[in-house]
Amino acid sequence: MNKPFSIWSPVISAQLNKRRIKSNTVFPWKNKSGSIADIKIKIRHSIASLQGSSVYVRFQLEFLCLMEDLQGEMLLTTWTGECQDRIALTEFDHYISAIDKMNFILNLIECDGIGALTGEEICLDYYIDYSIIAAHEQIIEISPAQQTEAATVTLKAALQKLEDEVLRVEVENGELRKRLFIYERDISSLKRGLWKAENRNAVLNREKKEHQAMIEKLSAVIRQHEIESVQTKRDYASGGISNQVSLRPEEITKLGGRIKRMFMNSN
Repeated sequence: MNKPFSIWSPVISAQLNKRRIKSNTVFPWKNKSGSIADIKIKIRHSIASLQGSSVYVRFQLEFLCLMEDLQGEMLLTTWTGECQDRIALTEFDHYISAIDKMNFILNLIECDGIGALTGEEICLDYYIDYSIIAAHEQIIEISPAQQTEAATVTLKAALQKLEDEVLRVEVENGELRKRLFIYERDISSLKRGLWKAENRNAVLNREKKEHQAMIEKLSAVIRQHEIESVQTKRDYASGGISNQVSLRPEEITKLGGRIKRMFMNSN
């Protein structure tokens, strides 16, 4: 008969099913214009440890913010930070003694946030949902049949975890590719709109210059006509010939033509 096999294994003592941390962070942004296109929060490191009658939790975070300026250009800015939490032992589903040697395992459930650009700062409000498993180590006896079953269960669990991770990465990559396609399409549309606006402005500026030149020419013709009309009236009132200026024959002929045109225009 095969003897039982003894192993030193962690055993779950208590759990905290779900806990949420809410916090915020501020990061300087030199460009006063633009908007936030997307936000990602990554947890670089996490730890949970027993401190007195409570569990101290700390997350080291990295914030990734995709910014879009007024020209449609995408700029990625990143910064780091951390958040902390403290949980009383009484909040776990089973009693935990403060003198027991426990290992606390953090499991991330969800992490997300929302941000806004205010002046020269990026203001981000975020939350982290997580759970905690409290475990202690002890000797466990396993029979040969249990060993085989345990090995099979462990292998299946490892394969399932690997499949879940591959699926998660594929879904995330798909979302990123979709967002990138949308960004590229929007940028292309903005560039086409900008090109059309620039061409339209060029046409309007050219037409404006032509109209301005036409107005100046018409103004000059009107002023000349008014001057000639006034001079003609003066000459006509003085008998056609000024006492101070003697006109040559060709000038008299030209003056007569102007007077004739003036009378014809006045009818």
